Amino acid sequence: MAARRSSASEEGAPGVETQSTRARLVSVAASLIDEHGEWGVKLDDVLAVSGASASSVYHFFGNLRGLVDEAQVQRFTEARFFDVLHFRDAVAEVQTREELRVLVDTYLRGMIAASRVPGRARRLSALASSQHNPAMRSRLAALETESLDDVAAGLADLQSRGLVDASIDPRTVAAVASGLLFSRSLPELIGDDDLQRAWDDRVVALITAELGLQA
Repeated sequence: MAARRSSASEEGAPGVETQSTRARLVSVAASLIDEHGEWGVKLDDVLAVSGASASSVYHFFGNLRGLVDEAQVQRFTEARFFDVLHFRDAVAEVQTREELRVLVDTYLRGMIAASRVPGRARRLSALASSQHNPAMRSRLAALETESLDDVAAGLADLQSRGLVDASIDPRTVAAVASGLLFSRSLPELIGDDDLQRAWDDRVVALITAELGLQA
């Protein structure tokens, strides 16, 4: 019997359809993880929702586990990538320390707002998924490093213009700020609204002071 000849889109030939199929599979898998957790991602469900074939899953990702890993990488990075771009573009426009103080306060409070809870949960879930998966963990580390360096570059630019404390190490401050914002998952877990508001105020004050922007 002659071997089945796969379509160009499944075999990875250049073109919009190839990337569209791959992206659709990742998006569907990420949504299923959001709804049911990793172990709720079933191949039949992925195929039914995406309209793709099983051969596409195997071609692009090797197996269902590979697709789940790729979906977790997307869940880890999607919101963070937008935040970093927004911060980088916004700080480039700042001209005074007062403008920067307002921007930092607005940016930080936006990052820890209630609307960001799902995004933090996705990142936490993806990070946990990588615990015993060295290849995936390495990818997350590389992506987080890239994000961290972008924020640090923005802070270094502000530093060169005399808008933040000249003594700080931009990369260290970027890492501290990122870690503090991510750690809001813990007071969220407790579920005490008063504690969360107090945590927000304290963290914003700490990062603002670290930048030398306290009033």
